[in-house]
Amino acid sequence: MMRLGTVLVCLAAWGGSLGWASPRGSLVMVGGGLRASNAAIYQEFIARTGETGSIGIIPLASGKPVESGHKFRDNLIRYGVPAERIHLLPLAYRDDSTTSDVDESTWRRNARNPKLAERLADFTGLWFTGGDQNRITSTLRTESGEETVVLRAIRQLYARGGVIGGTSAGAAMQSEVMILGGTSPFALTEPPRQDYPDMESQENGPLVIGDGLGFFPHGIIDQHFERKARLGRLIAALLGNPAGDRIGFGIDEDTALVYDASTGKTNVIGASNVVLVDARDSKTTPEATTGIRLSLFGNGDRLELPALTSTIHSGRTLIREPYLDVPTTNVSSLLTPYGGRLEDALGFLLVDNAATQHFTTRVATPAGATAELRFETDTRSEGFWGYVDGQRDSYSVRQILVSCRPGLDFLNAE
Repeated sequence: MMRLGTVLVCLAAWGGSLGWASPRGSLVMVGGGLRASNAAIYQEFIARTGETGSIGIIPLASGKPVESGHKFRDNLIRYGVPAERIHLLPLAYRDDSTTSDVDESTWRRNARNPKLAERLADFTGLWFTGGDQNRITSTLRTESGEETVVLRAIRQLYARGGVIGGTSAGAAMQSEVMILGGTSPFALTEPPRQDYPDMESQENGPLVIGDGLGFFPHGIIDQHFERKARLGRLIAALLGNPAGDRIGFGIDEDTALVYDASTGKTNVIGASNVVLVDARDSKTTPEATTGIRLSLFGNGDRLELPALTSTIHSGRTLIREPYLDVPTTNVSSLLTPYGGRLEDALGFLLVDNAATQHFTTRVATPAGATAELRFETDTRSEGFWGYVDGQRDSYSVRQILVSCRPGLDFLNAE
């Protein structure tokens, strides 16, 4: 288990381990809950693997590695990939109870197998299934933090132009600093844990930050973002980031953030949204943390990294005359799972509403107090609306101000 205080040392070692600072490949990072019917995401990943070359499925994160790997393989075949191109790589953390003839937990040592690493030389794409991201990182590194031969081979695939995709845990592990667990109510009111207890902490308990694999260098990735109300924990992770970077991307379910490493061009594909949180100008006192900026992007929106400039899908136009004129001051459920959606609150109730320039959302903390986030517009804020898919309202928003009360001074990395 990684102690929070050692993350910076490890990050320095990883960055220079292979001279892979300028990879030519791409990333397809899905926030979990990927439907088999989401043709756009599957086709994007498949197109980036090219017409030849092998595609590997790495089921390390899953509690049922063979089963989850076979499901993804079947979906690739459904979208036209020849079966002979697809390989379930023998890398797993746990035994799969659906197989009786093999103990997949023995596959952990394959991360140190030079022959498996050599096989990756003709691969053009890899897919990491969902589950527990700690299983991925702890298997692909040794206990002392050194990279295994298979991890080095994965980096080489990325460097020469291959695509690395993943869903849920397979997305979370792609940033340099990785969120291992925690919920928004805990993260906004309690110090992070130093150790990762188990996968259950992803659904209950304080924030846990660890070490990712660093394929994506532009900020922290969080997943299941709107579905599990993780805005609070991403904000806390940025303010407590031991590496100092205060940019984060929250990817919702059935949605992908697609990144081209050679150009920095990034786009959103899928059914929901990607939230960009920029805490670089934040200020914290015990009373409040202020100066956080939030933008929300939907299907077809594009970003340029690291500049963070954005282009909104042509189907959404700038809101000049808001549709609503309804005062609202409180939206209660944005920090609890399976509640309200950020897109609806920020789009419909805030930027498309002439009667208000702010609203708050509150949640009871585990200690019985209350944490509050305030969202407000200013001269830099913009909203965009349109019908991008049928007659469903679709919003993108830029530069909403966010503040937290009480302040998150306990997250100071010093």
